[in-house]
Amino acid sequence: MKHEGNGLSDERLDALLKAAPDVEPSASLMRAVAEIPLRHPRTAAWWPFGLRRWVAVAAAALAAGVVLGVAVPDFESDDDAGLDALSTVAMGGDFSEDVAP
Repeated sequence: MKHEGNGLSDERLDALLKAAPDVEPSASLMRAVAEIPLRHPRTAAWWPFGLRRWVAVAAAALAAGVVLGVAVPDFESDDDAGLDALSTVAMGGDFSEDVAP
């Protein structure tokens, strides 16, 4: 693809790339790459998180549940049962009459 102001065409670029020498990676680079798994072993490949992270996530979820449980007001009042009040909030209407036997 030739761009304006650029005198280099696709064919010319292909010719320059073909003429460029192949560069092989050095032996020290290959050795360093091969040693990465030895320097950083994975304890459990099927579970990427350690036990500490799992405990931290569980504790954060528990704390969020406690905070939300305390902060959210009760929907149940004296004149409505729990399902009726929640169905009214969720569905925008009272659907307990539709499912009543």
